[in-house]
Amino acid sequence: MAAALASLPTQLVHGDLTPENMLLRRPGTISGFIDFDHLPLAPRILDVSKYLSRRIRLRWRQGSPTLDRDRLGHLQNFLAGYHKAHPLSPAEIEAIPAGIAAGNVLEASYFQEISAGTLVRRKLPDHDAVLADTVEAARWHLANYEEVAAAVRSSVA
Repeated sequence: MAAALASLPTQLVHGDLTPENMLLRRPGTISGFIDFDHLPLAPRILDVSKYLSRRIRLRWRQGSPTLDRDRLGHLQNFLAGYHKAHPLSPAEIEAIPAGIAAGNVLEASYFQEISAGTLVRRKLPDHDAVLADTVEAARWHLANYEEVAAAVRSSVA
């Protein structure tokens, strides 16, 4: 996964582009972004990957009978729109599944370090549930990696 990401050109990116840092005008219409205190130099797909890593988690779709299809459907719709506005290179398209997996693995590590006390951060009331959901999303993604990669490729074809 690291090799797929390492070869991409870098630029300034948001660094924490998650649903929590998007301002909605109404459902489905983003009016802006907040939390620009990171701004790392990274491949531009870092933000796309981080956002999609959050969207494949289950907590926001509790009780859905079609979780896997919901996960992949949102991923495809988002990437199709992004690609239309900002075309992705073939190398970026191939790296997005690795970026999504890395997003969940890194976030699980972050939450685990907070739980263990090795990283001093405020522990929110839903911390343990978010950690469990993040670990489950990473497991699901790795178990279905080829299906995720196929969904990414088909969304920009």
